Amino acid sequence: MAELKKNPEELLPGCLQMLRDMFERSILTSNSYQHIRMVVQMFHMQKELDNEDFPPMGSGRSMRIFRVIRDYIREFVRKKAEELIAIESDDERLTGYKDFWTDYQWKSRCANSICSYLNNHWVLRYLEHYRVIRQENLFQNEDQVHYMYTLCMVIWKEEMLANQTLNIVESAKNLLRCERDGEKIETVKIAKLVESFVEVGIEYERVFDNSRLYQTRLDYREVDEFGLTTEQREMLKTYEDLFETPILEDTRAYYRIEAKQASIDGDIIKYMRMANERWEQEAERSKRCLHNAITGYRIQKEVDAAWVEEQLPFFQSHFNALLKAERRSDLLLMFKLCLRVDVAIEQLRKDFCEYVALKGREAISGIPVCNQNDPKSYVEAVLKVRDHYESMVEESFGNDCGFVKFFFEGCVAFVNRNCITEKNKKHSSHKSCELLGRYVDLALKKGGEDSDTFLEKVIVVFHHLEDKDIFQKYFNRFLARRLIMEQSGSDDLEINVISRLKALCGHEYTSTAQKMFHDIEVSRQLTAGFKEVST
Repeated sequence: MAELKKNPEELLPGCLQMLRDMFERSILTSNSYQHIRMVVQMFHMQKELDNEDFPPMGSGRSMRIFRVIRDYIREFVRKKAEELIAIESDDERLTGYKDFWTDYQWKSRCANSICSYLNNHWVLRYLEHYRVIRQENLFQNEDQVHYMYTLCMVIWKEEMLANQTLNIVESAKNLLRCERDGEKIETVKIAKLVESFVEVGIEYERVFDNSRLYQTRLDYREVDEFGLTTEQREMLKTYEDLFETPILEDTRAYYRIEAKQASIDGDIIKYMRMANERWEQEAERSKRCLHNAITGYRIQKEVDAAWVEEQLPFFQSHFNALLKAERRSDLLLMFKLCLRVDVAIEQLRKDFCEYVALKGREAISGIPVCNQNDPKSYVEAVLKVRDHYESMVEESFGNDCGFVKFFFEGCVAFVNRNCITEKNKKHSSHKSCELLGRYVDLALKKGGEDSDTFLEKVIVVFHHLEDKDIFQKYFNRFLARRLIMEQSGSDDLEINVISRLKALCGHEYTSTAQKMFHDIEVSRQLTAGFKEVST
């Protein structure tokens, strides 16, 4: 304890030399570790010489030794950065960075352990004072007082990661380009760089072991779309700003050029396969060497933007050709690529809607003129087109709800507006209703047709009628005629049709038909009773 009576300044040179041995020569024996730890503690304990009453805060011996350690570490990292700047090769520079970082991280933990007494008895008090008494942002204090490990990370960020002359991110971008060009690289170098960017985010950590400093607020426990809390996202701020953003920009630029060149020969199949391959490569690369939790999704979006969104006219120009050629597996690949880009998938859906409407009108135009007023020919033509492209929606577009919706709209378009309906321009929508009503009438007169198949056909076409009230009028008119003239082939089938329409459109829609059917049944019973009494 006699050492405590010494002038604290006399202890600094020895302490500083031991720090140099640890940082520069990686020499840290058990004895030197304990000695440096004791010197730091002794320096802090010079209370009779240390005016640490509040205010002012940090004007005594503890701040003195803290600044000495901080300034030395900063100078050490600065020299390491200069060594890296002198390396011309990006690969060798990243190799050097990886080795420096691995070594530095270990030494930072040692420094933190050595300064544990200072952390717990002075840094903690300083942080509490800064936050509670001065009510200022803890993470922007002008003296840069942090726990020792955090301080080491802050220094590394300022002197190494934010060093514009070194620009270590540019080396990473160049190495990633080499791998995209087919060269083999050691991705562990990129992974270590990413690790350092993430680790320095400890500067923004808000929850410490000491509960007096911070309480974890509810809003900091909420998670975002990546499953990260608000605090975790803040700790990734350095990584996002200094590393991820330039990497994403470079990724978009690289694939923009490649996609443009790939589209020149006009082979959409080859183009899509290459785009899908690139997307999978970036997904795998992100897992290997980037912070996949957030960058994986974002870098894939950049690939999609370059290969799909910016080349959307190229996709559109070949979409109809693939539809016409029935290239269903290739359409499925196009669908999967475009599904990840909202504007692209929406455009494909609209184009598919227009194509279905066009093919439906062509099919109806193909009905011979002599049969264009034949309800059976009309309904069968509608169903043939509808069934054909419904199977395509299932096989090529995975029954995607958007494609199902636009497919339905395409069917509505050609069912209600085609060459047959347009003959009566004033009531063009009436013709499809009339033809379906006549189709039902003919089928119910004959009877004998499989009821389930018949009902399914009727309901499918009925769904696509825009003016269902017009169909109701035709249906009721033909029903009344069948009942009065006793032309109905099956009462059960009549009831089934009415029940299905009721289920779809409600009680009011079929009330007239139900009343007619009820009245005719009563009439039949009265007639039968009268005949029985008469005889």
